[in-house]
Amino acid sequence: MFKSTWTPEEIELLARHKVPPGRSLNGARAKAQALHIPFRPSDPHATASDTPVWVPRRRSWTDADVAKIKEKVVPEGHSLSSVRAYASAHHIPFNRIRKRQTPQKERVALLKDDIVKELQSRHSIRSTAVKFGLAYTSVRNIAIELGLVA
Repeated sequence: MFKSTWTPEEIELLARHKVPPGRSLNGARAKAQALHIPFRPSDPHATASDTPVWVPRRRSWTDADVAKIKEKVVPEGHSLSSVRAYASAHHIPFNRIRKRQTPQKERVALLKDDIVKELQSRHSIRSTAVKFGLAYTSVRNIAIELGLVA
């Protein structure tokens, strides 16, 4: 198994051109490069550089965070994708509640007067359907009722 989070002590060792115990040479080189630390472990005369101010990015999950996930809410400081990954790994159902969409027939019934006005002014089924976010067929049926389409 590999270590994922670097400790401040390990960063200090990188600044002194030493590979931290439990880390590979390539891993140490990559981390030093990411932190813009000159890293020459094979040079015995390399002078130690200043240790950069470094704070680990990885946040641990608190009990309050887990409680929010169970309530299907994304906790502060975490991304939606990290919450989904955590919930999946720990077998916590996380299906966010979505807005209930109005069925097509209901939307057509609610907007019928506006659709009729638009069809009478534009005489275009497709542009009317796009404007109201409806299916072409629904708007076409209204146009047939009005006698605009043969």
